[in-house]
Amino acid sequence: MIAKEYIIPGHSTPTSQLRMTEVLTLHKDKVLLYEHHHTEIEIGLYNSFGEYSIDGIIYHFQPGDIFIFPSNTDHRILKLERNSDLKVLNIFLEPTLIWSPGNGMFNPRYINVFSRPEFNYHLPAGDPFNAQLTMRLLDIRKEFCDRLPEYESMVKVHLLAILIEITRHYNPQEQITASPANEENLICLEHAIEYIMTNLTASLTLNDIARHAGLSRTYFSTIFKKMNGISVWDFITIKRIDLAIHYLTQTSKDITEIAGLCGFNSTTNFNYAFKKITSLSPGVYRKSI
Repeated sequence: MIAKEYIIPGHSTPTSQLRMTEVLTLHKDKVLLYEHHHTEIEIGLYNSFGEYSIDGIIYHFQPGDIFIFPSNTDHRILKLERNSDLKVLNIFLEPTLIWSPGNGMFNPRYINVFSRPEFNYHLPAGDPFNAQLTMRLLDIRKEFCDRLPEYESMVKVHLLAILIEITRHYNPQEQITASPANEENLICLEHAIEYIMTNLTASLTLNDIARHAGLSRTYFSTIFKKMNGISVWDFITIKRIDLAIHYLTQTSKDITEIAGLCGFNSTTNFNYAFKKITSLSPGVYRKSI
């Protein structure tokens, strides 16, 4: 379960750009361990023993380990070991926080590091780079807890330091490569995401979204994936499933009604999409909570 959650809302989209969660699930309690992926970049500091599956590769983890998941990365905790509780300090950030023209101190070039061949999901405890990131994550947690004046800005300062340190770690000898899109196109992309989120439950087409962005369909699809690490349709599907999870866990609405409320034109399509994102059917997911 999520014991605590801290959020910084997006400045131009109806969703959070950055959130931190503290997860605590006791070993004796039921833990929902399912494969999933999301639009956000996730950085997690673990205080547990266990086993992770990431894109089909098995990783063992112990207290102090850090995992970094780029957008749309399949990941799942397979099991907890040594009777340990699940304790995780997680940061989730939407790529828009990094590349949005309105977030002055961030830079879209920091997105590139997550696609480099040297990038590694797992930073074990004892690694000097792990120690750097652990300090930053705890600084962010302290800012959220203390909520001193301008704490949101300080959270972003620490997050920027994390992104720079990740870039330096995996790209130590080279200059940061140029952004794959100029500022004008990034503004267009931002408008497109606003349009998607505002009309998430309506019938959306790629032509309509690209036209709203003022870009060709092909170019829009290309820069969307480069900047967000995920295709347009996968982004839409995940956001719709996020909404469906809200209805499944917070209301008693039946699955057919939820499918319609989340923009799916049939229960069959909804069930298929839900299982693709969470590895569970909507009914099984609801019973597992």
